[in-house]
Amino acid sequence: MDSVQILYIIIIGILIVFSVWFYYVLIFKIYLFGKPNNKPKHFLKKMNKDKTNDKKIILFIGDSLTQGSVSENYTNIVSDRLKENQYEFINAGINGELTFNVLKRLDEIIDCNPDIITILIGTNDARGSITPESAKIYERTQKVPKDPEFWTEERFRKDLTDIIKRLKSETKAKMALLSIPPLSETPGSLAFKRSISYSNIIQDLAKENSITYLPLNEKMTAYIDDNPTNAKIPIEKSTYLMVKAILAHYYRGWSWEKISFKRGFRLLVDHVHINKVGASMVADLIENFIRNVSWN
Repeated sequence: MDSVQILYIIIIGILIVFSVWFYYVLIFKIYLFGKPNNKPKHFLKKMNKDKTNDKKIILFIGDSLTQGSVSENYTNIVSDRLKENQYEFINAGINGELTFNVLKRLDEIIDCNPDIITILIGTNDARGSITPESAKIYERTQKVPKDPEFWTEERFRKDLTDIIKRLKSETKAKMALLSIPPLSETPGSLAFKRSISYSNIIQDLAKENSITYLPLNEKMTAYIDDNPTNAKIPIEKSTYLMVKAILAHYYRGWSWEKISFKRGFRLLVDHVHINKVGASMVADLIENFIRNVSWN
């Protein structure tokens, strides 16, 4: 084999490696950092063109659990169940966000003039409070302050309170707060207990502000009690599990449920995100809330 052939093989190899690398980067850019098609910005553009729309506007606020690109999308389940023409659905979920981030983008949400708002936020707040390593992830990706005092339940309570107060004072929306799903499926673990603690704060704030509380954490923890997990990989590997899940879903075509069950989970995919069973629980609570809203 002469030098020209060797060079040719090297170039082909480099191109193959680059192509594979580019493909995976594209997957992560689209599905991990992309935004929902029905996000607030798109809705506002559409409304500027169609000022005769008289549908009830339902807006979902949240993080990756709401955006639904790295787990089963509960907002799609809700919209599929409520196909009646009187509803317009807006997905205001963004991957990785905390209450800190939602508070900064409320103007766009309020401009949508929603009739119904559901809020499912706090998973990343709770997760970031578990270890310094998890906090550093959000410091890099969500630009939160590099301050240990940021990761307190008091800060979470304040930010969520500020979100609720602005939405109550600047919109006419009927609101519902959901507690967060369990972190891991291991009752008694620090992560599991932390998700309960943050969910208790959410419940307290719903009561203090006279808005509907939807007990998602309670529903899921009861399900896990009745259906113990077989998952073996610890929550410290959750980011690794998420990356593998994204590739399995978008590259291999596996459903989130298949990925979840192969790992021994019951409701979760990677200790954080939800499968179809978990998403259906979220959808059940929200659908029931929407159908029972009084417009008087």
